[in-house]
Amino acid sequence: SAIRSSVPGDFATFDGTSMAAPHVAGAIALLKSARSTAPISEIILALRTTGPVIRDTRTGGTVSKHRINVREALNALGALDTNDYRILAVGQSLAGTISPATDQDIYYFDATGGQAVTIRMSRTEKGLLNSFFTLFRPDGRVLVSDDNGAGVNGDALISLFTLPDTGRYRIRARSSGETTIGSYSLSLSATASTTNPVPRITSMSPDSTVFSPSMTSFTARINGYNFVPGSVVRLNGVNLTTTFISSSQLSARVIGSLISSTGSFSVRVFNPTPGGGLSNTQTFSVLLPTVGESEFSPSLGESTVGMTTTYVLTWTHPLRWRDLNSLDVRLRNKDNESPLWIRFTEGTTSTLHLLNSAETLVASGTPGEPRVLESETVRLFLAESLVQGTGADGPSVTLTFTVAFKGEAMGQYNLELLALDDNGTLQGPDTIGSWTIQGAYPLYLPLMRQ
Repeated sequence: SAIRSSVPGDFATFDGTSMAAPHVAGAIALLKSARSTAPISEIILALRTTGPVIRDTRTGGTVSKHRINVREALNALGALDTNDYRILAVGQSLAGTISPATDQDIYYFDATGGQAVTIRMSRTEKGLLNSFFTLFRPDGRVLVSDDNGAGVNGDALISLFTLPDTGRYRIRARSSGETTIGSYSLSLSATASTTNPVPRITSMSPDSTVFSPSMTSFTARINGYNFVPGSVVRLNGVNLTTTFISSSQLSARVIGSLISSTGSFSVRVFNPTPGGGLSNTQTFSVLLPTVGESEFSPSLGESTVGMTTTYVLTWTHPLRWRDLNSLDVRLRNKDNESPLWIRFTEGTTSTLHLLNSAETLVASGTPGEPRVLESETVRLFLAESLVQGTGADGPSVTLTFTVAFKGEAMGQYNLELLALDDNGTLQGPDTIGSWTIQGAYPLYLPLMRQ
């Protein structure tokens, strides 16, 4: 019957030998490359006598044959590392050996997106193998790797790591640096390690900002793996208020006074005992401004739904504020939702634009107009908004705007600024503070008796 399978550069559907022949030829070529000294007759025999038997279930049928299986044929030819290409199940441990030092063992396991797994590669000969493994996504991309996650004995570990996709994952086990040999066990489980692993950072957001005198505090997201509920984020060795989100993400409160000058700052995660330890270092950079400096007030606080809040932004350009093309003020959370995004454009008539989270224009107007610009999350009162520059050739411009948030805006956000000059130079997004939008408090009136 018709079989759909791969052909060079595409897929196609063929019947019988038209589909089988190229696949058998390819299998023979693979086996020949693995055992170049093996005669073709031996390779064909290995293909014919291994693999699952396909029974002829027709009435009176007598043609039952093996379906080719390249792995089993390789094993029959003596060309297969017995540690390779094994299937690992949750709750199972398999033994393997790395020898020579450049040896690599391949394992597979099936999982669903959102499933959390713990993978541990433990050496079983004291003082020999320095374990290292890499986990690949079903599409072949590298997901994570670890060479000392257990923190002891040279064992590699990722604990309760949440898998992003459904499919067959691949584990490549080897020695770190390909310089040691020895035996090991590889285990897959759905429970946390009995000792805290060594954490590892893969990225953080934001990972930089531009220096601002009005910077207060903001929330940074730390991404990686082997995080535990007791993990603490450290900035230049100072513990930050840390919230555990998952084994692969933390949030930390970065205080403006800790980054009150330009330069590079080290970010590490500490896991407590038993086990535990310090992660690798991620760099957070505080940069010199390229388009200008900002002063924003208030840059830390909260708003109540339905109540007005007035913000004041003063931007100082290195030369003249009229060289600005646009200034953006936005609130943004970890999901890139922006309940407030206001863009000021410089021109003969200064204009305020209200944007949504997708940076799509919602409405525009001139400061001082008796109008209200409105999106699904906020109202911008033009009549109470103002633009004041320090003359046509002065360096600074001050924007004052008043808003009222709707119920859809409730949440916690970082406060970000972006600036674009007439030369196309973009500065930002610069994270300078944080803002909370909370629901309206109920009003209780005293009961009066007559």
